[in-house]
Amino acid sequence: MDVLVLEYGIEVVIIALVSIIIVGLFKVLFRKQLEKIEKSNRKPIYEIASMIVVVALTVVWILIEGGGDAELYATKILASYGAMKVMYPLYENFKIRDLVHLLFELLKEYKKGEE
Repeated sequence: MDVLVLEYGIEVVIIALVSIIIVGLFKVLFRKQLEKIEKSNRKPIYEIASMIVVVALTVVWILIEGGGDAELYATKILASYGAMKVMYPLYENFKIRDLVHLLFELLKEYKKGEE
């Protein structure tokens, strides 16, 4: 995870975490509608929602930073999506509090590495 932060920036980790939270809110807000869909068919919906959220957040972040070429967008989107796929099992298995703690530890290590 620390390689991801050093290579692509903390924004990738933040985008991944915020994406997980947004998709979680989506699941809560649309619970009744989603319960009408067979459980095995919900996973593709969640995956597509995750992809849309990651792409949207990454594009907004890059635009706020001043934009860039198509390669930058593709790289950051793929890195953010990859980070989200790594972080989601942590979110599910260790609860959000533990994940946030891990992120703060990574930030500390990242700051120590800069000194």
